[in-house]
Amino acid sequence: MTKVVESLCGQKVSKSFVSDVNKHLDKDVFNFQKRSLTHTNFRYIYVDAMYIKVREDNRVVSKALYIAQGVNDENRREIIGFKVAGQESTESWRSFFLDLKARGIDTPKMVISDAHAGLRKAIQECFVNTTWQRCTFHLLSNITDALPKTTDRVIRDRFQAVLFSRTQQEARERKQALEAEFENQAKLAKALSLLDEGFEDAIQYQIEPSPYHMSLRTTKFYRTSQS
Repeated sequence: MTKVVESLCGQKVSKSFVSDVNKHLDKDVFNFQKRSLTHTNFRYIYVDAMYIKVREDNRVVSKALYIAQGVNDENRREIIGFKVAGQESTESWRSFFLDLKARGIDTPKMVISDAHAGLRKAIQECFVNTTWQRCTFHLLSNITDALPKTTDRVIRDRFQAVLFSRTQQEARERKQALEAEFENQAKLAKALSLLDEGFEDAIQYQIEPSPYHMSLRTTKFYRTSQS
């Protein structure tokens, strides 16, 4: 922290000065985390966790940083919550979501996330009547990993085309065509199974207005905006 403050100030600073800065930051962070969210309606919410290194009791340990970003009716994005936890779990995500609800989040139209089991369960419990959009980037990554390394690029693009269709009808037609063509190829069986398992949850974004499709289908867009 001292190095960060000195870099910003352009000169050496005392430990007491750094301590005062920390106190002010702690207060600002606390107020940000506890602020009301009733000032607008957040129709879409992106949630994700990333792992960060934290110094704790003179040790550097890995922690999960939970982040939620809301998109309101004016299509404005806003970080609505974050917290650091020891790991990803249903209980930790549930606590995170209940805090959001206590601060004013009601029933968003859609929550976008990856398919982490604990996260998904917490979303289902805390946001009843909310659509869950499975991140297509993560699903496609899983599908790609399941394909033989020698798989032709055209076939890889066919899987992507299914999930990036303009409408759900188009997506279903492309999926059926893909399955019919390759159902007897054992080397593609796992990838086809993964597509089938995640398909419906991954195309929910297509019921929303088309200008929003690219951003709603994945948390990768959300992560990029945080960079």
